[in-house]
Amino acid sequence: MKINELKSISENLIDTFNIAGKESIELYAKGLKIEIKEDNSPVSNGDLKVNKLITDKIKELIDFGDLTQLSIGSSRTQRRHI
Repeated sequence: MKINELKSISENLIDTFNIAGKESIELYAKGLKIEIKEDNSPVSNGDLKVNKLITDKIKELIDFGDLTQLSIGSSRTQRRHI
């Protein structure tokens, strides 16, 4: 990937990061809901929302082809509420 492509991607993510930050603050103010993932680590609804906003934007900007994306809210991660 060329420098100008990386710069364009980075610049296109700035608004998404700002939106994700505001969403995170709003969810925190309302009270986060924590779940425990299969590996016994915690994840909040805020984590999942922010992750979705950012990964959706990255997918929109970059063609990953058949690359499988694993992330904090991946469907391969089983969670239980606490």
